[in-house]
Parts: sequence; structure tokens; C-alpha cells
Amino acid sequence: MNKNNLFYTGISGVVLFVIAALAGTILLKGYNPVTQFISESYALDAPYGLPIRFFGFIPSGFMLTLFSFFSYARFPANSYTKSGFIALGIFYGIGTVITSIFPYDSYINNDLSKVASSSQHIHNLTGFLTYVFAPLSILSIGLGLRKSTVEHKLANFSIISSVLLMMLVFILFSGVLSAFTGLLQRIIESIFLLWFVVCAFNIKAQQNE
Repeated sequence: MNKNNLFYTGISGVVLFVIAALAGTILLKGYNPVTQFISESYALDAPYGLPIRFFGFIPSGFMLTLFSFFSYARFPANSYTKSGFIALGIFYGIGTVITSIFPYDSYINNDLSKVASSSQHIHNLTGFLTYVFAPLSILSIGLGLRKSTVEHKLANFSIISSVLLMMLVFILFSGVLSAFTGLLQRIIESIFLLWFVVCAFNIKAQQNE
């Protein structure tokens, strides 16, 4: 994939994700983005959950997967960058697709005492793996790019982003800020998406085809 197509694939994936997240927040009555996860806005019983998933998050996940899988070839080759980009495509890109295909059961007062469906179990497990391994994938990319003599800016941004992501994910999982889980998740997702945007523009600025 040439750099222009790769650039537009990455940016389109980010834009679709943002539109889908905003749509769920705006269209769902009684939904609180500060306290509720993004996933709850496209739960099985959410009024607009199906179109938000199939026209927003699922194509976004596919595009970010393609972007990740093809991006490593645009940078100096080493095992860190290659494994990092491939892992990012799997855990963030494909992870976004899986969590959209297997959504939450309900967007209203998720009662942990109720027996969750297999869909929600798959969703929760995939989301957990995404938040554990996607930051490590970006860290691997950053460490790999540090070996290059021309990619230090993206390398430094990747390392800083990954460390910040790991800190925020730890806080999210710890439940310390349980009253702000929705806001915290949105900050985490914003860092992921910003990283994709910065990487896409880095590729677009490259001289080689």
C-alpha cells in the first residue's frame, strides 16, 4: 500500500471511531459519558447500537488493522517495529472489531449481579487484552524506532504515549476513579487515536514511496 492510501486509511479509521463515539453519546438519552463506557452506548439494547457498530466501530477497526499491518514496511526494519505494528493491528484494530460484534448486554445500569451473556464476556475479555497489549505494542514500536537515525520524533512520541497509556489503564482497572470511568476511557482512546494520526502524518511526510 502506498503512503497516500495508507495515510487515508489510518485517518479514516480514526474519524469513523470519533464519529461513532460521538453519535452514541449524543443520540442515547440518559447516557452519561463521564461515568459510562463507550461500549455501553452501542449495547444490544441501545436504540442506535446496531448502526453505530456496523457503520462506525467495525469499519474503523478494519481500517486501523490495515493501517497497522502495512505501516511497519514504511519504517526501518527491525523486530521491534514489525512485531509492534502487527500486535497493534491485532489488539487494537481487530480488538475494536470483536468488541463491536460482541457488545454489552445493556446500556442501563449494568448490574454485576446479573448473569452476563457470552457476548459481554467476549467483549470484556477482548477489551481487557486490548488495554493491556496495545500500549505495549506502541512501546515496542517506539523502542524499534529509537534504533533509527531519522525517526526519533515518532519514537519519543510513541514511548511517551505508551507510558501514559499504561498509567491510565492501571488507574482504570484499579477502580480508583470509578466515578469517572467513562471520562478516563475517553482519554485513553484519545491517546490511541492521536498516536494513529501522528503516525499517519509521519508516513505521509516521508519522501520514499
